[in-house]
Amino acid sequence: MSVEGKQLPKGIYGLHMIPGENEWTVIFSKNSTSWGSYSYDPAEGALRVTVKPQLSEFHEALTYEFDNLKADSATVALRWEKAANYLLTHKVALNDALKYTDESIQLEERFDNLIAKANVLDALGRKGEAAPVRTKAVGLARR
Repeated sequence: MSVEGKQLPKGIYGLHMIPGENEWTVIFSKNSTSWGSYSYDPAEGALRVTVKPQLSEFHEALTYEFDNLKADSATVALRWEKAANYLLTHKVALNDALKYTDESIQLEERFDNLIAKANVLDALGRKGEAAPVRTKAVGLARR
């Protein structure tokens, strides 16, 4: 198989990404059993490619789609644009982050989107509003 013009042998791989403003590094790891990138070891790398990010419509949940399907190729698209946690981590556009958490909560109220909202409210200095949202998130986690 070819990824961005580089060969990747048949196999099962872990997938990791290093996002940047103008390009992302996509890493295929020989270790396919790690949970998340917390234990990623560069020595286990099978292939690294660089790709250019493109704007996408809002996707709160991570989505992989196969576009431009042909008999011998396809374009794989990761869609997760404008995630609130990214904005919070980088302390940018916090009002947008709050809007995205609210949109996500309207779709389905879960621990992760409630705790993200509480953290954004904290970052905005709105601790009084954050406390009950955090309490609600913890309550959902205990169910």
